[in-house]
Amino acid sequence: VQHELFQTYIWCCAVNDLGRECTSLFTIDLNERQEAPLPELLLKVGEPLLIRCRAVHRKKTGHILKQDHQVEGLEYKTDLSAIRIQYVFASAAERSNSGHYTCSSTVHPNQTALVTVL
Repeated sequence: VQHELFQTYIWCCAVNDLGRECTSLFTIDLNERQEAPLPELLLKVGEPLLIRCRAVHRKKTGHILKQDHQVEGLEYKTDLSAIRIQYVFASAAERSNSGHYTCSSTVHPNQTALVTVL
């Protein structure tokens, strides 16, 4: 199950006596071309803020691993690629959290999202 957290699109669901609610995690994937306009995340004050930055790096050379391996937000694959996931999180967003959030990489072009807290 943990390897699924390295996928681009992740859905989270909660179930209780009142029903079921699902949402997708807001992800900036540095391997996908950013479309115009900027992706935007709209939140109400007090809602949790979570942004995932995801990047896949495909190595030309490197050590061959006998099996998939992951450590602290980095998953190595047997095809010599590595997936890195970084997060920004606030348990209760405030208006001051509004602004541009940028994911950067030494290998990929930067990508930015606009967060608006109402």
